[in-house]
Amino acid sequence: MADGGDEPDEAEELSGRQKAEIAKWFLANAPAGEIQYVAKDVRSILGDDGIYEMAAAEAYPVHNKAHLIALQMPDRSGEVLITAYGELDKNNYFEPRTAQVATVDHVKQVISYIFYLFLHTSSVNDRFTSLVLA
Repeated sequence: MADGGDEPDEAEELSGRQKAEIAKWFLANAPAGEIQYVAKDVRSILGDDGIYEMAAAEAYPVHNKAHLIALQMPDRSGEVLITAYGELDKNNYFEPRTAQVATVDHVKQVISYIFYLFLHTSSVNDRFTSLVLA
């Protein structure tokens, strides 16, 4: 009715992608240590697990690296810092003290697998070598 017509104003429905982008923003910008609470609220507001999971898969790695979270190794031998400097690929992070690589589940915020990095300069790519020698 804001335009003077007889039809009531109707809010336009957001697309799934738009909802995911908004959810991603809230998750990525959650305060340190509060992302699980924000995630619970976002999931309930969305009411669509598919959209939530898509947003979470993109937002959690950003949040975890921005807040430099430390994850406990499965064998309790120490922690791995989740940083852009130690990132080898999407889910693998280098722990320089023990020369281990941790596979991280960003959404659960746990390390699912650890393996040792053995360097053979002829067979290791430049990214691994530069991390170890830095």
